[in-house]
Amino acid sequence: MQPRLRTALGLLAGLFIFTSCAPRETPVEEGIRTQTLLVGNQNEPATLDPALIDAATDMNISVALFEGLTCYDEKTGGPVPGVAERWDISPDGLTYTFHLRPTATWSNGDRVTAGDFAYSFQRLLSPALGSTYAYMLW
Repeated sequence: MQPRLRTALGLLAGLFIFTSCAPRETPVEEGIRTQTLLVGNQNEPATLDPALIDAATDMNISVALFEGLTCYDEKTGGPVPGVAERWDISPDGLTYTFHLRPTATWSNGDRVTAGDFAYSFQRLLSPALGSTYAYMLW
């Protein structure tokens, strides 16, 4: 083997060994660098339809994708505004009136309406849909 070729192959092998030993970027470091939130989930979701979710792994994703009328305060466990900026409860406690944020929009820019929420609840309660937890809302 020619000395130049041997030297070049030696340098190439050394470079390969050196670069293969370099520390790889961890997922956390990549997330910080790219400003990307990385969340581990135990399984692939069975569904992304909020009305059909019945597993914690699906709910983890749903909570990140959808905002309800209210959210909950992680410190107190009480309700805080979500899409509804405020709500009123009738004196008898049977009627709740939610006032939607006027700036609430869907991902396509359409305004979120009370009709959207009414449709979602009616669909969820429909026996034809077969939602696992619909009985909890009756």
